[in-house]
Amino acid sequence: MRDPTRIDPMVELLATLWKKFPDWRLGQLVFNANAAARATGDLYSTEDEELEQGLRKLLGRPHPDGNGEALAA
Repeated sequence: MRDPTRIDPMVELLATLWKKFPDWRLGQLVFNANAAARATGDLYSTEDEELEQGLRKLLGRPHPDGNGEALAA
């Protein structure tokens, strides 16, 4: 079973990003985060950690442990 404690932080990142880009639909937001995290558009196979990196890139926030680079805000 996957760690359920991953859910709240991910939802908070989604909410923060959506507020930054309120005109995006939820599907666009997730698709764009996936594109920022991966070279492939295969969202179905994207791991939560990868999607988190994409969300952080779009927000311009590096991962707290130093993994993943942030894009300019």
